Amino acid sequence: MSLVDFYNRVVGAAGALTEEELEYWIAESDISRVKDFYNCDKEQAKELVKTISANFVDVYLNNANANEVPLRRKTKFCLILNNFALHKPVRNSVFNAIKNLSGIFEESMKREGTMPFDSELGRMSEHVLVLLMRVCQYKLKAAQVHEFAEQNTQFAVQLLLAILLKEPPYEFELRCNCISGLLGFTQPQAFFSADAAVEVQSCEGFTQKVDFSLNLLLRLQAVQVVNDVLLPQLLESNTVPSIVHVAVCNMMRCIMNIFSFCSQGATQWRQHILLSTTFLDGVTTIYLQSQVNSLQSLLAIATAGTCPVPNDLVQGVALALKFCGFATFHMGRHGRCVRPLCGFIHDLLQLSIRNIVYNPQMSGLILNVYTNLLHFLCNVDALAGDDGVVEDISELIPELTSENLKQSILGFLTREVAPCGAAFADAWHRKFFSVDTDALVAQENVTFQLIDGFFQTIKSSVPTAAPEAPSSDKRSLLGEIPSLTKASQDKKKKKKVAVEEAATVELGQAIQVKKSAATNSSVPPEFLCALSGNMMKNPMLSPYGQVFDRETIEMWLKQQGPVCPITGKPLSMDQLQVHKPLQQQIMQVVIQQSMQNYNQEDAADLYDF
Repeated sequence: MSLVDFYNRVVGAAGALTEEELEYWIAESDISRVKDFYNCDKEQAKELVKTISANFVDVYLNNANANEVPLRRKTKFCLILNNFALHKPVRNSVFNAIKNLSGIFEESMKREGTMPFDSELGRMSEHVLVLLMRVCQYKLKAAQVHEFAEQNTQFAVQLLLAILLKEPPYEFELRCNCISGLLGFTQPQAFFSADAAVEVQSCEGFTQKVDFSLNLLLRLQAVQVVNDVLLPQLLESNTVPSIVHVAVCNMMRCIMNIFSFCSQGATQWRQHILLSTTFLDGVTTIYLQSQVNSLQSLLAIATAGTCPVPNDLVQGVALALKFCGFATFHMGRHGRCVRPLCGFIHDLLQLSIRNIVYNPQMSGLILNVYTNLLHFLCNVDALAGDDGVVEDISELIPELTSENLKQSILGFLTREVAPCGAAFADAWHRKFFSVDTDALVAQENVTFQLIDGFFQTIKSSVPTAAPEAPSSDKRSLLGEIPSLTKASQDKKKKKKVAVEEAATVELGQAIQVKKSAATNSSVPPEFLCALSGNMMKNPMLSPYGQVFDRETIEMWLKQQGPVCPITGKPLSMDQLQVHKPLQQQIMQVVIQQSMQNYNQEDAADLYDF
């Protein structure tokens, strides 16, 4: 049966549609039968769907009489509208019809939500949210989902996760919309207005909402599901499709936002990402290798006067490298074991960037890429030797050994940074040395000190003025180097641990008092941990006056024993007190700074799904 037959039945004089008829037309209008069902021209199909959809809304969905149209039957009308919305040519016809849904239908959804769950039909609220995503071209924002859920954040997040985790799964574009929605609920822009003051009480309300999302994502193991959704899409193509690029970046931002804004469980959250999921060593590493390969190809045709490299490609690489650093910070041997999977490290250090860094905008983006790369290398202490990285050193790609990485980093700085002049080299050094407020960087270890020394070495010999940009026929070194993609994928993956065990894993990371003088003028010094020098998440006040971040001081005391890292006096966790006022002040500033940035969810608007 076809759309024309369905139209004739709906507008005919045969009376109201029965539940049995609805079940029949649900099957007939399924997207798998699109050629048989939509067997008329496109314009006629639009008009027929417009009439049918309007009839559904006016006669059935907005009908207050539960005897005439029971809730179960309304759910089936929603399923047919959803089938229509899956067919892109008629999507706007459905959208125009559902604009007329009234408060009567909203009350029907509420009543249905209080009834026992029907495993055959599912919840009406889920079907309607799916319908909204489809008719909005998979660009429904968190604010709109929040409004749909009547400002009930927990219900909104639960709905998004129910759709994302649904089996059998919804279409890929819809699941990507769920990912962007989850991102929206982890950033302050969804809860604070731009012109309103950020008060301590409202900050606590926001962090409680983020805590709820964190616990729900942990319980449902949703991050692993997202990895399993995105990884096949990455492996299908040599380049990263736009929709996949947006979804990967949105999920990385979502994960880091949860850490930034949660009030409890932050350490367990990062450990869960690294130890209980394959999101880092799966999606993230494959995404990076693909994007770095694309960057290599574009740089090969770049000249001093042209910059064929898209900003979003470079921004995505920088974000993914920052995520790598975030996930491996203070994770000891578990972080170090990520290195064999990261062939992109070597590839990035062989790129010739001189032609594009003369473009002012691209210069800043490239600086972010390499700063984040170097910070990631610090977090896995990549220059401190190869012990514990792999079971058999022969399994480690030669280009990724500590000694070769030292040569590659120094060679890159000497070849690409130093020739651009003293001011340029100093800017790169300051960016590396002065860690951003939202970055997690191990500043106390061997790798950080060595890279700092490399910068000192090249700065002592660079010209005072930048030379001319290199000629356009400069040969790319990558043309002589075999791709490391396959080799990195062939390495054994780390054994994952259960969610409930992720917080108790022995990390084996040697915590040391920060020796460097790295500072960030944008961060008040009282926000920095006296031990690591990083911005604190959960400040703990020592009886001797110092303030430490809880995660760092716990690791110190566990490894070094009950002694203060600063004074050398006896110190135990029982003597440390939560510095609640400082914690509130830090969170308030973090939220205020985040509000000044762009809405991360808006990135999806750049693409037509």
